[in-house]
Amino acid sequence: MMLTIAAIAFVVALPACQTVESINLPSDHKETSEECPVHSVRLIEVRGYVYDTPNPPSLVPEYAKLDQKFPLGIPFGRSLTPSEYTPLSETFSYCPVCEDKISEGRKRLQSRWN
Repeated sequence: MMLTIAAIAFVVALPACQTVESINLPSDHKETSEECPVHSVRLIEVRGYVYDTPNPPSLVPEYAKLDQKFPLGIPFGRSLTPSEYTPLSETFSYCPVCEDKISEGRKRLQSRWN
């Protein structure tokens, strides 16, 4: 009986698992030796871009909650692409699964606000 319950729990949880292979990674990324404690995947190191001000704007509370839940996404104030707000080049590390979850959450929030 317990084995059947465990097997059902495993099958139900299986689709919720996400692998790095299912995420589009930047072509110039490198795996680091550090591991995400939330997703047990290696962090990747990329050449990205950062704010050019020492005091970037703060996150709205809803975004801050996503960053707390998935702490190793791309750090706030950094980006994979340059923009008028993030013109300075810098190397940083992040968990691709955390970042994917944050990105999904931001899309859901934006759709509610629009």
